[in-house]
Amino acid sequence: MNRTGLCFVLSMLFISWGSHAGQLTNVPHTTPDSRYLVHDDGTVTDAQTGLMWKVCSEGEVWSEEACSVGSTPLLFTWSEAHLQANNSEFAGYSDWRLPNYKELASLLDHSRDDPAINLNIFFNSPSENYWSSTAGWRYDRNAMHVNFATGSAYFSGLESVYRVRLVRGGY
Repeated sequence: MNRTGLCFVLSMLFISWGSHAGQLTNVPHTTPDSRYLVHDDGTVTDAQTGLMWKVCSEGEVWSEEACSVGSTPLLFTWSEAHLQANNSEFAGYSDWRLPNYKELASLLDHSRDDPAINLNIFFNSPSENYWSSTAGWRYDRNAMHVNFATGSAYFSGLESVYRVRLVRGGY
């Protein structure tokens, strides 16, 4: 196959792949509903990791078994995200914290994109970036975040503003 033909085939693959946003075909769920123990207080426990998560992103309001439509997840710098976690008291717990990169990435459902998270468990979760507590080891003014549109992870400056999802347990 010549170079022009190869470029055409590759472009058709990308066009085809891009038209299937949401559920990806023939890819097993990596975070099936059965993995989670859903509590009636806006929290969920991941049976695989033992971590308890707030179902709603910070800024969303838990109401009657769902994150309220119309409530908006807030944006935080990295230091604001830590403050939010340290000051959080939700569902009778005061030990909420910002998850590290591996913990946050454990929520990724690789059978989905846009958002790459189980929406039966994490309602209305935006396809956006979420801070982790993992600081940059090469550059001290960076920390890792997870992009829940694509399932990718990146380093960003600490003054960038992203969403926050809180966790408890672990270590």
